Amino acid sequence: MDNNLEVKALAAARFGAGALLLLAPKRTTQLFAGPGSASTAGDQLMIRALGIRDVILGIGLLIGLQEGRVRPWLRIGALADGADAVSALMGRGLPASRRWLIVAMAGGAAVHQSQLGERVD
Repeated sequence: MDNNLEVKALAAARFGAGALLLLAPKRTTQLFAGPGSASTAGDQLMIRALGIRDVILGIGLLIGLQEGRVRPWLRIGALADGADAVSALMGRGLPASRRWLIVAMAGGAAVHQSQLGERVD
């Protein structure tokens, strides 16, 4: 796949996931963490903040693509996703199958962005 196309797809996926977390925090979180998750206003506030982070990272990737400086945005995204994977590993009370799903998704995204960052700029 062309690197620019891959960056655009990553930006769209990150923006879309962020928008879902921002606009429907409870419903989106329950898909991954299960029923009863994101049940308080405080939980939903934090989930929306995570969604805003991903929207910003998606937009940053597109801006970086236009300016020829994608690598820093990929590194930031890899760090953010790596932190998500570590957080999921620390998640107490989350069923193991859901925890490992989040670890795999976030960890895989971190690795992918790191590898893509070596091929761009």
